[in-house]
Amino acid sequence: MATIAAVDTNGNRVPFFRSIGTRLSALVVFLILITTVAMSVINYLTIRQSILTEVLVQLRLQNESMREILWADVQVQHARINGFGKRLVFLQSLEAYAEGTLSVGGVQANALETLLHIQTTNPDVENVHVLGLDGLVVASTNLNLLSSSFRGDELFEIGQAEDHISLLRTPDEPQLMQLSGPIQDVTSQTLGVLLVDIRSEFFSRMAQTVKSEHTTSRVRLGRLMDDGSFAYLFTTNNEDVRVMASGRDEPMALATAGNSGYLDSIMDHREMEVVAAFGPVQIEKTQWGLVSQVDAREIFAPLTEALQAVLLTAFSCSALAVLFGVFVVKRSFKPINRLAESTGRLNREDAELDIKAATPDEFGVLGRAFNEILRERIGYAQSLEVEVAQRTQELEESNAGLQSIVHRVESQNDLMERDLRRAEIFQKSLLPKQIPEIPGFSLKAMYLPGTSVGGDLYDVVQIDEQHVALLVADSAGHGASAAMLSVFFKLRLEAPNVLEFNSPDKLFERVNREFIEDVAAPGVFVTALLLVLNTQTRDVVMVSAGHPPVLLARKNGDVLEITRTGPGLGLSPHATYEKRFFSLINGDKLLVYTDGLFDVGERTPPTLDEIHTLLSSPDNGTPILERIFSLGSGSVEFEDRDDV
Repeated sequence: MATIAAVDTNGNRVPFFRSIGTRLSALVVFLILITTVAMSVINYLTIRQSILTEVLVQLRLQNESMREILWADVQVQHARINGFGKRLVFLQSLEAYAEGTLSVGGVQANALETLLHIQTTNPDVENVHVLGLDGLVVASTNLNLLSSSFRGDELFEIGQAEDHISLLRTPDEPQLMQLSGPIQDVTSQTLGVLLVDIRSEFFSRMAQTVKSEHTTSRVRLGRLMDDGSFAYLFTTNNEDVRVMASGRDEPMALATAGNSGYLDSIMDHREMEVVAAFGPVQIEKTQWGLVSQVDAREIFAPLTEALQAVLLTAFSCSALAVLFGVFVVKRSFKPINRLAESTGRLNREDAELDIKAATPDEFGVLGRAFNEILRERIGYAQSLEVEVAQRTQELEESNAGLQSIVHRVESQNDLMERDLRRAEIFQKSLLPKQIPEIPGFSLKAMYLPGTSVGGDLYDVVQIDEQHVALLVADSAGHGASAAMLSVFFKLRLEAPNVLEFNSPDKLFERVNREFIEDVAAPGVFVTALLLVLNTQTRDVVMVSAGHPPVLLARKNGDVLEITRTGPGLGLSPHATYEKRFFSLINGDKLLVYTDGLFDVGERTPPTLDEIHTLLSSPDNGTPILERIFSLGSGSVEFEDRDDV
């Protein structure tokens, strides 16, 4: 096997267990062993099933024969009790006893000779009793039972109407069974009942007539009692039925339940593995179970011998097959070994390297192809050195150009940052320098752009002595483009004069038309909210162009949402804007905001109900706008956030 191993590219010998030849040999050996084991198992199962089928058929036939013999013997016992009951002396004595002309002693004297004759001429008869219709024993071979009463006894009650055999044995005399039948005159009138105690050996003798070729064959007849235990009438091997009743008997349980069939490889009360056939037997209106079984070790003894022979043959064949497989693999891998040894010399760039490839098979084709590859490799290595030098020079030139581009990009980035800072200054100039003082009112504002330049704006405009306009707007998007859109909106809003604020609905319609005419483009629009406050009457006129709802927190704790009255500016050339009216009283709070309040990144945005609760809550020392901002926006550190 060692000759199958090859060498690696460094000239080192490939370990024995890592070589392809060894693994292929192991695969061949494994397949042979698997095939041998599989065939052995299949043969074993086939032979076993054949033996088992034959035994089960024998057990079934044995059960059928035993059932027929049982039925026949019961009929014989019925005929016996019927014949005993027709003795003339019984009829005459019972007629006289019934008329009162003969006492119990008289009946005993008349019938004793006949009773003794029955007892002596029938070896299995233990005792014979004659009962009157009143249930008293009027004659018996057992003098101790004279004048005793059987009234209420099942044998007496059934025996008045028909012949009956009681197969259940009494605990005090388990070797006895009883027959009962009516004593009738020629007119079929019942005059009494005849009871006969018989020994049960006749059942055992009957069972012995059913022969089996298996020495461990056993047959038993049993019945399921009310307490769940089994009572056995007989067994063919004269086992102690009390020992059997204390053990498990799965086939008997199935048979007494009315089932028929077979059980393979079960354990009986001796803890012996057996094969059993079972089925129900109906005797005297009672369900019995009949079981025939044989020890598994006896029926499968030939199988064990056959299995040993099969395994010996399989082992011999496997050994020969392994030797043959290793020999074939070894011969087949010689060309591969030469090829592997040659590849180990490739790193030395041996130009004279040549593999002998004289064989006409696939290995020969592989060797010749390898020689061609070697020749191409030498030429390729030389051309590769030239190409690497050229590529290195090109990379150095590209690196110099890339550094120049980086410098230009950095310069442009600095210029863009300076422009954004200037744009931020311009955009903030749109916001009021300070919030004006309005007697009777308190105005607070907070503004935070999303980036250096924002698209939100707010303003407070004094229209006249008693009117003030409050404005909040949000340009679509954020950054430089949103800031430019805010500037455009602010310029359009403030032209031509401040008194136009007194008609906020018409003002928004004009600004909307100018937006459509001048800067119509997809995604270019502004949401805006304009409140005109009468500082004397505290009445408010509101127009909302697509802006989030205004929240009005009343002093009594109620919070109202006042929704938009028209679409965003720049969306529809025919848009109209409705005015809403409401009034303020001391203690009311009015919150106006942009949708950036709900742009919280990965956090869950606040609900309007939470903002309602905060607006109606009492002052805790922290400015209300800071509390609302903390609830809504929270952390402002995430990138690309919206303006607030």
